[in-house]
Amino acid sequence: EFATMPTSFPLAAGMLVAVGTYSRRAGHVPGTLGRGVYTLRIDESGRPSDTGAQPLELPNPTYLVRHPSKPVIYACQEMDVDVESNAVTAISFDERTGVLTAMNTVKLPGGVACHVDTDGEFLFAACYMPTGSTGVVH
Repeated sequence: EFATMPTSFPLAAGMLVAVGTYSRRAGHVPGTLGRGVYTLRIDESGRPSDTGAQPLELPNPTYLVRHPSKPVIYACQEMDVDVESNAVTAISFDERTGVLTAMNTVKLPGGVACHVDTDGEFLFAACYMPTGSTGVVH
């Protein structure tokens, strides 16, 4: 099974997980940058290991959520420097290899994208700064 995980998420051997990273500078992002979304496989000891798949290069995919029944995750792209570039990207994944493929991107008007969720039919997005807003995509 594929999952995004908070630190308390129970991990099972063989589970495929995705990790979003800051790949571009933002005012609150010091240190080393990633390249986008990475996949890892949980090994028998419960530790993440590299799948060998290349990361899917996206600008600041900082929050990820899995579709409840399809092999798709959604990545919220947080761009505080360029509010017009905030978006959510649908990404298909191959459970066996961990390979990620970008499917579609929807721009988010109204602020810096910070959260995304789905019930399987609708995609919900929340933005903060400068004024905060929410949106729904069907």
